[in-house]
Amino acid sequence: TRRAFFNSLAALCAGVLAALHPFWILNTAELNDGMLVTFLLAAALALGTRGSQAGGAFTSLAFGLCLAGLAMIRAALLPFGVVALLWFLSQCKGVRGGWFNAFLALLGFANRLAPWGVRN
Repeated sequence: TRRAFFNSLAALCAGVLAALHPFWILNTAELNDGMLVTFLLAAALALGTRGSQAGGAFTSLAFGLCLAGLAMIRAALLPFGVVALLWFLSQCKGVRGGWFNAFLALLGFANRLAPWGVRN
């Protein structure tokens, strides 16, 4: 959050609230899809922020794959994935090689969701 908002206070508040959230504390004792979804959501947010500010082919591809993983694990997060991908595509305009980064993110998202969509 510090890199996303450029504010140390926002990063501190988000970190403290995430660390003290009772359902996340209890959920770490379980081994189910909640922990994986939380990890993928955090990775997608970090990769999306990094990719929209600094670019990078691997970062963009990993961002698309994380969003697709979120949608496959919990279908309720598919609208979040689409909106996050659209946001990323709009932010790639100002980054060096932005069209290629946007294409890789879209490719990672679509390639992972296509077989899942056909199967369902």
